[in-house]
Amino acid sequence: MPPIAAATAVRTQSTTAARSFKPSPYVAVWARELTAMCRDQGVAAMCVLEAANGKVDKWAFDYETGKPKEANLVRAPADHVLNLTALVNVSGHTGQVELYANDPNQTFNVSVTGPDGATQAYKIARTKPKGAEYVAKLNLKLDVSKPGTYVISGWPEGSGGAGGYVEGRQYRLHVGKENFFNPSGLTQGGREL
Repeated sequence: MPPIAAATAVRTQSTTAARSFKPSPYVAVWARELTAMCRDQGVAAMCVLEAANGKVDKWAFDYETGKPKEANLVRAPADHVLNLTALVNVSGHTGQVELYANDPNQTFNVSVTGPDGATQAYKIARTKPKGAEYVAKLNLKLDVSKPGTYVISGWPEGSGGAGGYVEGRQYRLHVGKENFFNPSGLTQGGREL
């Protein structure tokens, strides 16, 4: 598995960038999938989250529904620090995927807004000085001791940001059963991940 991209914390509060945990095995699977999707299928930049030490149920919605991904933290770690990896791919929808993947200055953004409204933002740099890099990864230690909704977004620098494709670039992570997303209310265009 390629190394996790270096991250510079723009503002850190209850979330910290970390290399000290072993990511979920699904991180490597998602890295391959996102690479293929942007490179071979022309898919726009997306953000995918995988937890290493908790159980998270996730749902996604189709493009143009205007709905971010939903996630329920079904089983939190005993210490209430969720080890979470965010993956963000370069954009393939403009036909310039190789330009972006080979740009030595390409950076990626991840932001986390907690239930209290405080936001932590991270800038992820490339891990390779040369060659194509389609996906950046960031390990996060997220303090989930406070129930509520955590909004986690990821996008490449120079794109339309999370709002440019909210269905693919943003999650609403619900902590505490009273805050859970209810999948029985899924409308057409919604699916479990």
